Amino acid sequence: MYRQEGHHPRSAGDVDGQGDGGGWEGKRELDRQNGADRQSGSDRQSGSENIGSGGSRRSSGHPVVWALSIMTLLGLFIVNCAGFLDTETGSALGCGHEWPLCNNSVVPSTWSLQTVIEFMHRAIVGGTSILLIVTAIAAWRAYGRKWVEVKVYVSIAVGFVAIEAFLGAMGVLFADPPLLLAIHLGVSLMALNGAFLLTIVI
Repeated sequence: MYRQEGHHPRSAGDVDGQGDGGGWEGKRELDRQNGADRQSGSDRQSGSENIGSGGSRRSSGHPVVWALSIMTLLGLFIVNCAGFLDTETGSALGCGHEWPLCNNSVVPSTWSLQTVIEFMHRAIVGGTSILLIVTAIAAWRAYGRKWVEVKVYVSIAVGFVAIEAFLGAMGVLFADPPLLLAIHLGVSLMALNGAFLLTIVI
């Protein structure tokens, strides 16, 4: 039988040895590729979740906090509208030069249109302030440890509402000078913006 000169067939051991080595290297390479694919898929899924949530914290499971922030935002909007009405109708002194009392009492015994508008304005401010404090505490506890922007917007909303209330009291005591009215308007808009941004991020 013809046999090619210089050709030596491989033994079974040689074939098995090379096959095992090549198979091991191939398996390691395949594992690395699978790991990279899984990491890429996880990143894509995380990115999709972030895009779907619009950067919102509602996916963290605190819908009550978000609902409180919505109510607070609406309350501050109503407060500003009531303040505009109060100024335009000349009702800022509807309770006299007194604060927090109204015509020498908690609830006035005699009512005029200006008294009604001013008293309702004060009542809305008081109720919204309480709601804001509750919202601020809830948002701070739910998100404050992880999200710096929540702390910032809570501080803006609470701080400017406190300044707004102080300026409102000063306006009543000193008959609303124009400069004080202008500052009061700017502060009230800053408080509203703080509540608005807080509602967006949570």
